[in-house]
Formats: sequence, C-alpha cells, structure tokens
Amino acid sequence: MTESALPIGLQLYTLRNMDATEDEVLAAVKGAGYAYVETVHRTDLSGADWKSLLDGHGLAAVSAHVPQEAFEGDLDGTLRTYSDLGVEHVIVPAPGGNFFGPGTEYGAADWERLADSLRSIGQGCRDAGMNLLYHNHWQEMAQFDGRLAIDILLADTEPDVLGYEPDCAWISKGGQDPVALLRRYAGRVPCVHMKDLAPEGENEDQMGLADVGSGTLDWDAIFPQINASGARWYIVEHDMPGDYVQSITNSYEFIAGHLGG
Repeated sequence: MTESALPIGLQLYTLRNMDATEDEVLAAVKGAGYAYVETVHRTDLSGADWKSLLDGHGLAAVSAHVPQEAFEGDLDGTLRTYSDLGVEHVIVPAPGGNFFGPGTEYGAADWERLADSLRSIGQGCRDAGMNLLYHNHWQEMAQFDGRLAIDILLADTEPDVLGYEPDCAWISKGGQDPVALLRRYAGRVPCVHMKDLAPEGENEDQMGLADVGSGTLDWDAIFPQINASGARWYIVEHDMPGDYVQSITNSYEFIAGHLGG
C-alpha cells in the first residue's frame, strides 16, 4: 500500500549524543536521505546563523521543539529566533519543570494549568504568524474522569491557537491507539512523530523503541490515517538509537518505501 508522499524530516534530538562534529551530524542527516529537520532548542546560535548552518548542508528546518519555559521567559525573543530560522511550527515537547523527575505525577489540575499556559503562548504564536503545537509522551494518555490528559490540553483550546504533534510510539506505549487520536484531532496535526516500539522486553538499551517499521506499530493502519488527518510532515524520531546513522537511514527508507518514494 502506498500513501501520499509527504516530506520526511528528522528530529535532531535523535542524534544529540552522536560522537561527531555538528557538520558531521548534519552531513549524516543529509546522507541518510533527509532534506528537512525539526530542531531542538538552542541558545548558542541566532536563528539566522542556525539557518545558515543548515543551508550549508542542504537542509531546511520546518519545525522546532521549544521548552515551555523559553516561551514564558521571553515570548517575543523566542518567536523572533524561530522566525529567523524559518520554521512554521513551534512545538512544546513536554510540560516544563521537573515533569520527568522521580515522583512527579500530573493530575487533572496540572494538565488544566498547562492548557492555560499553552493557550496564552499559542495566541502569541498566532499573532506572530506561527503555529504552536504540543507533542505527547506516554503521560498524556492517562485518563481523568474519562478524558485523556491530551484531551484536556486540546479539546477546549481553539485549533488556531494550539495544534498537535502526535508521537505514535508514545501514544501506543501509553495504552492508546494512534489511529484513534489522529482521527480525533484531524485538521490539527500538521506534523506527526514517526517512532516505533520494540516488542516487550526487547531494545531495553534503546528505551524499548525501534526504528520505524521494525517494531510493533501497525503502520498499514497508521499511514492512511495520517494522510486523512491532513498532516503535512512525517518527522522521524528515536530517543535512544543503537546505531545513529543506521537508525535514521532505516526509518527513512521504510517510510519512503511505504510511500513508493
């Protein structure tokens, strides 16, 4: 089965621990077949300098993961950086603070507070001509009185203020169905994180993740729903790959092959 050949980008977080210079990392991204990237937040480069660095390798940034704290600390300055970089979508990858710390457990009130913050940030992004999205991990699949945490963030927020970047593997890890969430938030998912889960007990040194197409997710069901949901970008991510270059190559080739590209 082939689907619409949406462009394929790489979340650069995948290569954050690669033992290589920045130029070598970007050359590896290009060599694996990618022309587009999703960046992580940096404070050591201006947006213009960052764009020039990517341009030098024939790469373009289409989206960026930006911490909640960066927006709350300096919304205008942060948006200026990413406008200069040339991205269309800025994405809060997780709640700020100690969200992943030991003993941290979000309740419904915490998600509601985050929704309020995202609404405020999203209005500023909209006014600046950019789109704010939220990226899920597994915690957003928790239920509160029959509602998922991700629903608390999205259901009562205007689509032009907050969109969604579904992470297919973390949705599944959290016990939910990526297809169902893609369907529920159709029209609000311009970017989709393409990530796979290894069979239970495997790839434990890779956080239980797998290269796209080599794990347990049902991509024959997911691909059509991604397209039906109006997505514009496939964004590959692996949080802890075993072999950096081989992993990003495997995922790219699986997606491109599935699309007939």
